[in-house]
Amino acid sequence: LLDDVLANDPAVASQIQLTGIRSATLLAGLCEQQAIEYAE
Repeated sequence: LLDDVLANDPAVASQIQLTGIRSATLLAGLCEQQAIEYAE
C-alpha cells in the first residue's frame, strides 16, 4: 500500500524521506546528549 502511494506521488515520497531523516537526526541528537550527560 505504502509503495503504491510512493510510486504515485513523488512529493509524498520525498516528504516521508525528509521526515525520516529529521527523526533520525533528532534521535541521534538525543543519544549524543545522553552520552554527554552520562560522561559527566
